[in-house]
Amino acid sequence: MLCYDEMPIRHIHYFFQDDKRDRYLVGKLMAGYWHFEAEENETKVVSGQGNLRIIETENKNWKGTWSDSSGKRYDIILTPLLPDSTSSQNGDIPFAKEMDPYEAYRISTIGFEKIKSEKVTKELQCDWYSEKETGTIFFRLHSAKENINTDSINATLKSMNLALVTEKFKYKPDRIAIKNETTILYLTDELLSLQILATTTTTSGKTVQTKQLITLDIKNGEEVNLEDLIWFDNKENKPPANDLFKIYQYRKKFFAHKIFGLLNDLYPTQMKTDVCGINQVDTWILPVWALTHTGITFSFRASEQCDIIDWAVIPYHKLEPFMEKQYHLRGLKK
Repeated sequence: MLCYDEMPIRHIHYFFQDDKRDRYLVGKLMAGYWHFEAEENETKVVSGQGNLRIIETENKNWKGTWSDSSGKRYDIILTPLLPDSTSSQNGDIPFAKEMDPYEAYRISTIGFEKIKSEKVTKELQCDWYSEKETGTIFFRLHSAKENINTDSINATLKSMNLALVTEKFKYKPDRIAIKNETTILYLTDELLSLQILATTTTTSGKTVQTKQLITLDIKNGEEVNLEDLIWFDNKENKPPANDLFKIYQYRKKFFAHKIFGLLNDLYPTQMKTDVCGINQVDTWILPVWALTHTGITFSFRASEQCDIIDWAVIPYHKLEPFMEKQYHLRGLKK
């Protein structure tokens, strides 16, 4: 419950243990009590679906009555949910530690069921898990070899899995449904690249797709920067990854021109289109990217006006002169 004394209207977000999707109540102060009604979204009140009458007590709890849609009344007490007060089977995951108490409590009982396993490389096996309530399917990695520790990468993957689950719990007035499909694009004992394709169906009848490309270091589970893999400026030393200004200047002066040139050589027909600025150098300053079996694939953040592209792959042999030594990129057999 968001409580600000100066606000004449307050909102309550709530969920049920067996249905964790967001629901809303909107309320006004009347005769010393806050009176809340069910809300379809944050601007539209739904009548006839129950109401809450509640007041703050001296010990900072809230006490009152809930009336359901049939008119039956229940006495209720709300107590504060304090940070770190919730026992959770997901509490050790970085993603959960960054959540507010409401969200942390919501995922505290979320569990995953392993539905299949597949050997992806000689060293690594992929285990796919399903979350029952949302139907979200995602994966973890494990290896029988002692020299490959998957604890860190799996903590990151579980965080990503929980993020996809909680996104489905969030109510959005213009969204009917969202479906996520995850694909492993590249996997070695050093690096993992994956794609998450989200297909959203809206109330207006539109279907919108967005593509997320992510590359992770297997050892530490951290996201890899493109500059860790390739560097085109042979006259200047690479700045630290957190020096965003210098990285952007390099991207604008060297990177975008080189990528644009390589893509024009490889895909002259596709690169002629002016849709979404594909034929403009600056479009390629900050592309999204991932590793694949054959090379690095480049795309950009899609919108309703821009289709997702999947053809802009630059083979590793074209990039070999510019590769950094931190990782060993190689083509993989499918």
